[in-house]
Amino acid sequence: MAPGPRAFWASVGLPLFVAIFVTIALVLTGVELPFALAWAVLLSTIVIARRASSPASEPGWPPAHKQVVVVRGSEVSRLAWSFAGRNGVAGPTIVRRVRNLLRRRLAHRGIDVDDPAQFAQADAILGDGVRAGLFHHQIMRADIERALDAIERLPRTTQSAEPSLPAHPNADASTTPDHPAKEDR
Repeated sequence: MAPGPRAFWASVGLPLFVAIFVTIALVLTGVELPFALAWAVLLSTIVIARRASSPASEPGWPPAHKQVVVVRGSEVSRLAWSFAGRNGVAGPTIVRRVRNLLRRRLAHRGIDVDDPAQFAQADAILGDGVRAGLFHHQIMRADIERALDAIERLPRTTQSAEPSLPAHPNADASTTPDHPAKEDR
């Protein structure tokens, strides 16, 4: 995309003005025309080099218009539309999301869903057919529902990457960081 006329004159105007001014000034002071033109070209080159290396040569305000991608609908609506209505086949978006959720939840328990040696452990936790129903070619809506139900039935793990804080000696079971013990208030 070629710059417009305003950009052209902004980049050429000052060096051109310097060249004309220097040439006229030197000719009026008695310097011969070829030498005056040489000095004008030299000074114009210096001006161009200075302008090219200065921060003022950066694009100014307003910044270039960025193309904004408008996404209509919410994540929930896109997941809902990923089911085929007539035959109940689950789309790739929702299948990927549920598989990743299942992988993450079972990974907290040390089980790799993709490892055939651990299929029996995964089936014991999830229930018979849940893992197999989610990892075959054509996944139906019922398979997704069974997998989500099994994931919701999983007890939450208390394993965390952060070390747990020691309990306050005077704290009772209802003490939390948001609700400290009465002695701490």
